[in-house]
Amino acid sequence: MMSHSRIAAFLIAICFLTPSGLPAAELPSHCRTGEFGVLNAQVGKIDAKGHKTAVKTVSLCADRAKEPFQRLVYRYGRVGNVEMEVTATPTSKFVVFDRYTTPRSGEVIVGFRKGDYAYYVVEAIGMASGVFVYVYKGDRKLAELKSGFDPDFFKSDLIMLNVDKPTSPVFVRQAPKHHW
Repeated sequence: MMSHSRIAAFLIAICFLTPSGLPAAELPSHCRTGEFGVLNAQVGKIDAKGHKTAVKTVSLCADRAKEPFQRLVYRYGRVGNVEMEVTATPTSKFVVFDRYTTPRSGEVIVGFRKGDYAYYVVEAIGMASGVFVYVYKGDRKLAELKSGFDPDFFKSDLIMLNVDKPTSPVFVRQAPKHHW
């Protein structure tokens, strides 16, 4: 009979294996040495045949492994070529929010504004899965990028954020202005 700790270790080990039983490949990330990946996802547009095109990496990188964070950085682009970087600090906060989308699924949202643009990184949770990036200018949606449902394309700990009463001084709880 296995002890509880050995069962837990076994279950954790299974989480890091692909269906073939081999270790899952490391996801690309923009996080730097000394930063911790809160979210890393390969996102792109999904064409009519369900294929992802123009794949790029979105990362949310924190200054420590767990909250409270004093710094969280959003980076987007191809690995090695960051096209956009925005940093949340106690004086320049990102918004966080969570909500139900159906009785069995929901979203955890991290967002920010940059000039006239609003950016949202969204993790679908519950019976839904995937990471989405939405970009708006005013009320017009400019971009909707998706990771797809396969966990080989994203790793996220957004569900671990305290969004009801943010403990990280880089966050403020606020519902997104836009509806996707």
